[in-house]
Amino acid sequence: MKTLPGTGRARPLVVGGGIAVTAGLALTFMFSVARDAAPASGGTPPGGPPAASAPPSRPMTVEELADTAGCVKRSLQTDAAELRQGACQTGRENLTIVTFASEQGKRAWLDYAQMYGGTYLVGSRWVVVGPAAPLMALQGKAGGAIESPHHGMHG
Repeated sequence: MKTLPGTGRARPLVVGGGIAVTAGLALTFMFSVARDAAPASGGTPPGGPPAASAPPSRPMTVEELADTAGCVKRSLQTDAAELRQGACQTGRENLTIVTFASEQGKRAWLDYAQMYGGTYLVGSRWVVVGPAAPLMALQGKAGGAIESPHHGMHG
């Protein structure tokens, strides 16, 4: 392997006089490291503008959603590999919180559940079911989209 003079680093592979492949990979790595180095607290990354509020990089858990919703009473009803389901009470409102192992599992559950009506806050591998007001408040903190399908099955 040839190295660049005075650096001890591998010489970039040049394809047909074109762009150096190694340099492209290095830039990709540097951009991903810079992105990951940005403060998770929503602060200002070094030398950059303030970070925008972004959803978490991993799906929220039942417990995190319950905390974010301000649940005062809660219970875990199902703890299975494909989904976890909990119930919680935010003052006078009851919410059902469901997290999923996959987006496909979430969509299948949601498609079936929506046949019965209701209001759903749908996020990344999670769904919260309940009255519109607490779901809108939770949406402002956790993100997601409100879905309110029509009642009843169509045949």
